[in-house]
Amino acid sequence: MVRKFAPTPVPQPSIERILRNSVRGPSAGFCQGQAFLVLTGAELPKFWAVAGEATYGSVQTAPLVIVPMSSNGSTSSSMPSRTLAARRRPLAEMVHYGQW
Repeated sequence: MVRKFAPTPVPQPSIERILRNSVRGPSAGFCQGQAFLVLTGAELPKFWAVAGEATYGSVQTAPLVIVPMSSNGSTSSSMPSRTLAARRRPLAEMVHYGQW
């Protein structure tokens, strides 16, 4: 449980490591129906203006918010190959750096 966040920005290599690890998790039928919206800096006050009522005040001091999103549909319309690495969606397709 975090009660207070440091005001320092999260280094980009740390953000990328978090996101690389997040897309490695299992998904039903290997559909990879997840995406992530990364919000920092001036985007955060706009986000908290909308989402703030659903959180505790101390959370709103975080220098980074990663919003997980999900879809029950697959992005592939062809029969997938048997090699999982060949079917894995590129990180750039699943991570979006926000313009809120």
